[in-house]
Amino acid sequence: MGPVGMACGLVLVVAFLCLAAFLCVVMLTFDERRRPSVPSYLKRRPTTVNTKQAQLALQAHGLALEEDGRCVEVAYDPTSLLPTPYRRCAFWHSEVEYTTNRPDGGGFIFHPHAKLDFDPTQPHTVMPGETVPGYPNECIKHITGPWWVFMPEGHPDGKICAAGFSFVEAP
Repeated sequence: MGPVGMACGLVLVVAFLCLAAFLCVVMLTFDERRRPSVPSYLKRRPTTVNTKQAQLALQAHGLALEEDGRCVEVAYDPTSLLPTPYRRCAFWHSEVEYTTNRPDGGGFIFHPHAKLDFDPTQPHTVMPGETVPGYPNECIKHITGPWWVFMPEGHPDGKICAAGFSFVEAP
């Protein structure tokens, strides 16, 4: 093969590699577009004031000796944890949920005793249980200490969460 043939072969190889790289970028971009985006208000970190408020809500609920959640509507929040109004519920198993009233849903969970059991057959899938914050068919992510953020699964195919979130499997 002469120098012209080798040059043509090299051009074809380079063109093929460029096309393959372009298709990989397009596929990754398409895959990321399928993932739901996280609303900006769920990217905040709860403060120490929020932690103290959650601990007080748990203490008040524990004194009431109720098994079901005790919920209140929060109309004003000087800490701006979530856009107001939002709902705060304290539950018997040491969990306080802060749920936004927005259509995209989601919120924060204070759960001092949280522990996740991952499904060994499905990456980023959590088995439901008493120590798992949130509910089945939601996406959760640990933020810091006892704080978690949750949002509904955001894709019609199901089980697709925003980057960094894990899916809580239904029992």
